[in-house]
Amino acid sequence: MKKKSIKTYILTDCISFTFSVIIIAVIGLMQDVMMSIDNVVLLQLFTCTTLIAILMYFTESIPVESQLAATFIHFVDTALVILGVGGGIFKWFPWKAVYVGEVVAILTVVFIMTTLIITWQNYHLANSINEIIKERQHE
Repeated sequence: MKKKSIKTYILTDCISFTFSVIIIAVIGLMQDVMMSIDNVVLLQLFTCTTLIAILMYFTESIPVESQLAATFIHFVDTALVILGVGGGIFKWFPWKAVYVGEVVAILTVVFIMTTLIITWQNYHLANSINEIIKERQHE
């Protein structure tokens, strides 16, 4: 797989942080959540999303031919950080199946949304580049 630009990892970090905050806030409106969103939790969450982006940067160098396999590796990166750092170090949730299941569901939604937005952004960027190439070829 071709290594992505640093800009892509920064966008991934920001997009995933934003979706995480929105989802946690919406869940907090609908039910009693196990953690409130305060300044410390926001900084911890941003730390996790940044660690995920850094881990993805390094695992991108794993030689994988399949886009599906590369996406799965990135999902594992995400799960390792959220479960290990968020659940283990920051103690965001108790290690009971119901809570781990909720966290995995949230991280899956955030992962899918982030991946779709990055893919959409890359698609439009590629189209813009192709248009510029076409214009230059017709000059």
